[in-house]
Amino acid sequence: MTHYGTRLSCDEVEELLPLVIDGVITEADEPDLFCHLAECPQCQASLATHDLITFALAPKQPLHMPAKNHGHYPLRLSWLAAAAGIIAMGATGILWLGSSPQSAQTLSAQEHTGSSSRMSSESNDLEVVQILRPGPGREQPLFVVRENGRIVVLPSEDLDGGHYRSTLDHPAPLPDQPRHIRASDVRHIGHFD
Repeated sequence: MTHYGTRLSCDEVEELLPLVIDGVITEADEPDLFCHLAECPQCQASLATHDLITFALAPKQPLHMPAKNHGHYPLRLSWLAAAAGIIAMGATGILWLGSSPQSAQTLSAQEHTGSSSRMSSESNDLEVVQILRPGPGREQPLFVVRENGRIVVLPSEDLDGGHYRSTLDHPAPLPDQPRHIRASDVRHIGHFD
C-alpha cells in the first residue's frame, strides 16, 4: 500500500478505477486520485488492464459504414442543370417574343381616326400608316409613315404638330434592303423603299 504523496492508497485507487474508466470521476473531481495514477506504475498498469477488459466486454456492434452513393448526387446535379437550361431558354424566348415588333400589339392609324392620317410638309405628303406602341426603353410611340412612296419609321420627336421635321438627309437605299415590306416587320428606325 503505497501512498505516493497522496492520501489515497493503491487499494483505494483500485476501487475507483472503473469510475475513472467510465468518465464518472475526472481530474477536477479527484486531483489526489489522478496524482497517484501519475506516479504509481502499479496503478497505471491496473488502469490499462481495466481499460482493455472494458473494451473486450463491450457489446460488439457492427460498424455501419454509410453505403456509397454511386451516381445519385451527380445525377441530381445534371437534372438541375438541365432544368435550369430549359428555364433559361424559355425565359429568353418569352422576352424575345415580347420585344419583337411582329408579336407586339400595334395600333394602326385607321383604328384611331377611322382612316389613314395625312400630314403635309412644305414639299412632302406624309401618310401615317401605323403607330407602333413604345418598346422596351422607349416612352414615345414610333410612327410608320409613307413619304412620297417611301416607308419611313419616325420617332414621335420628328413629328411636330403634324409636320415632319426632317432630321435625316434621306440617303439612297442600300441594295440589300427589301423593296416591299409590311410595317409590322420594321425592327429599327430607318428608311426603306
